[in-house]
Amino acid sequence: MERIRKTNIKTEGSWTLCVLYEECLSMRRSHYFHHNIDGGLDKLAMSRALGHNNGVHPFVESQFITFEKDKKYSWKIIVASDGLWDVICEKDALLLASQKTTAKSLTDLALNRWMQEWIYVEPFNKLPLSTIKKDNMRMKEKIQGCGDDIGIAVWSDIA
Repeated sequence: MERIRKTNIKTEGSWTLCVLYEECLSMRRSHYFHHNIDGGLDKLAMSRALGHNNGVHPFVESQFITFEKDKKYSWKIIVASDGLWDVICEKDALLLASQKTTAKSLTDLALNRWMQEWIYVEPFNKLPLSTIKKDNMRMKEKIQGCGDDIGIAVWSDIA
């Protein structure tokens, strides 16, 4: 967001999925980012993306993770599209961190969640969504999931 503010990229208010629990979802405020690509306006849900002829973020960027030489680390890196991240909740942290969790198992989880029937919770609740407890939610309605692209890669130090 800091880079966007510096470059004066316009944003537009939007809504995005917010999974509260494995079977309960809501919506939270988000943004669309306006990008001038090939002379036309594209509204994207992200500030940078692969593709779009380098019109979204035409700069090379590198990130490095350094490790101390004498220490033994256990590590895991999960790279995924919003097809995974949009259906993950805080309770999934241990699953994501588990060395047994693979790209295939995460793909299956995401696909199942996209296709499941969800209990929809109104986003206009006065409490922050993160404080809503499963057992005292006011359930609004059940909705059928649809789907999204799911791209996942997992690397770790355990073979």
